[in-house]
Amino acid sequence: MLLNYFFAPRDEATYPPCGMFTLPHFIALFITLALVAVGFYFFRNDTRERLKNKTKIVAIVVTVLEGVKIGYNFAYDYTWPDAWIPLAFCSLFIYASWLAGFGKGIFEKLGVGFMIGGSPTAGLLFLIFPTTSLQMHPIYHYLCLYSMLFHGLMLLFGLLYVFRSGYKLDLKTFGYYAAICVIFAIPALILNGVLGCNMMFLREPFNVPIAFIGMIHDFSQVLYTVLIFLAYLACYLVSWGVSKLKPQRSKDE
Repeated sequence: MLLNYFFAPRDEATYPPCGMFTLPHFIALFITLALVAVGFYFFRNDTRERLKNKTKIVAIVVTVLEGVKIGYNFAYDYTWPDAWIPLAFCSLFIYASWLAGFGKGIFEKLGVGFMIGGSPTAGLLFLIFPTTSLQMHPIYHYLCLYSMLFHGLMLLFGLLYVFRSGYKLDLKTFGYYAAICVIFAIPALILNGVLGCNMMFLREPFNVPIAFIGMIHDFSQVLYTVLIFLAYLACYLVSWGVSKLKPQRSKDE
């Protein structure tokens, strides 16, 4: 019976969705942000090596949990590409954690680039504007709990990488961030064009409570795609601004 609640199908009338800006959403948001704050406090003095080791654990955990999500979708025959292919912008956190945790050289730098440039802002924005799972399921559903955990980890490890990785937030690091965005945007655009899906939300907005974004898409889909990708790149500016709250460590420390 418990699994019927935890893995309930979409649009099940017995289980109304959590929704956005509702009491369950605000409670889940508060708990997640509190856990992020506690985690940052305890890990605030980590060395680069300790952070790398923790990233390895996160990479394995989120991959397993993502596998459960994919299995859930196939179990209920939700097999269209958007339902199960992990190629949303936030999904890059999965690949970046493997690159940053297990990679060496250029591969590690690409992973760190996303951890620094995209992870903090994207994680926080989803927690505030949960446009996907919380719109379809109750807060106690596996996909909702996984989404809050996943984006909480994005925010936590994004902040840890901004402050504790030893990488400077300069044009070089931005280059790695931009590169990993481009690397994943290319297959996303191809899939969107061939299969008509909406990978990385580059084709159209999805449950975004900002009418102006929809207006841009209605005016020009190409303009919308370009602006959304530029918005992804602009996340780096937020990380750069946040980094000014604390003196930067040198890369060799």
